[in-house]
Amino acid sequence: MDIKNKSKIVIIAGEASGDFLGANLMKALKNLPDKTPEFYGVGSEGMEEEGLNSFFSAHELSVMGFFMGIKKFFSIWKRLRETKKKILDLKPDVIVTIDSPGFNFLLGKALKRKLKNTPLIHYVAPTVWAWKKGRAKKISNIHNHLMALFPFEPIYFKKHNLKCTFVGHPIVEMKLDEGDGEAFKKKYAISPNDSVFVMLPGSRESELRRHIPIFLDMLTVLGQTMSRMQVIIPTLPHLKPLFEELWITDVKTQFVTDLDEKKDVYAAGTIAIAASGTIALELAEAKLPMIITYKVSTMTAWLVKRLIQTRYFCMINILLRRQVVPELLQGNATGSKLALEALKILRNPQKKQQQIDAFKRVHEMLTPGDLAPSEAAAKVIADYL
Repeated sequence: MDIKNKSKIVIIAGEASGDFLGANLMKALKNLPDKTPEFYGVGSEGMEEEGLNSFFSAHELSVMGFFMGIKKFFSIWKRLRETKKKILDLKPDVIVTIDSPGFNFLLGKALKRKLKNTPLIHYVAPTVWAWKKGRAKKISNIHNHLMALFPFEPIYFKKHNLKCTFVGHPIVEMKLDEGDGEAFKKKYAISPNDSVFVMLPGSRESELRRHIPIFLDMLTVLGQTMSRMQVIIPTLPHLKPLFEELWITDVKTQFVTDLDEKKDVYAAGTIAIAASGTIALELAEAKLPMIITYKVSTMTAWLVKRLIQTRYFCMINILLRRQVVPELLQGNATGSKLALEALKILRNPQKKQQQIDAFKRVHEMLTPGDLAPSEAAAKVIADYL
């Protein structure tokens, strides 16, 4: 493979998750033999530490969405035009956009008209398998290549003649099963005889206000049959005051805001109760049995029911095509039903082991052969240099 020694690579990431992918990708590209890549674009701390020549901070794009204000819209539109101009002036060898479809697909469409011979690669396939299948055809006219996190995604895009490679999910590189649960319990004076509930009601204020009362009801129900319980809540520092306002219970609770302790929290847990989302993959990697729940407004639930095209909501169940992890959604998201499912797992070692065995299978499914996901992604990029 003939690759130039020095290459200009533009990478655009607009979210924290995208910055993690971008930083790992940059590290893998620098480790390729006979390469001296120069990185330009948009990212956050992780990418900047790997040597990104940043146009501006990705934090400016992280709130882009349907409900952003007019002022924010014009600010982002200005950044879009600025990014386009900088890339056109750079004349890079390859352009990689990471997730953030609202910004990156607009950017890609604008660049495609001007840089017809520059490879444009998008990292993280849009979830056309869940809804809006028409997006697959639309982006096939923009990108030269798509890098997918899940093994079942490429088929949706290849039928529109868009090259799509499964490169694996970054979650498998986080080594979330390497926490020290015993040290954590000792540090926070948690008895080895206690059942430890890792509670993850969400990361948005609206999610916390909907889910916390349900979680508290669950603890009340469990308290009728269990005497030895403790709760650990990993959360972000800015959310802790809201937790302290809403989390009213006699069950001993430990709030953990240090991300460096996340692995230890998972290792110390007996079972996790979590709001549906990417967190399910984290818990699976940590081999922590879980129950997934979620509740939205009646109107939102009505819309989702008509748009969603999958049988399950939890990614573990979607990947395995069967319900391994209990999903308690909407009307089933009650404290009594959560308590019942938790007792089924706590009192039945076989159920716990079934989940752990399934999690091992999911890890294999998200790993692209002998390569780490970042290495598989770097290989795709290298083929275009």
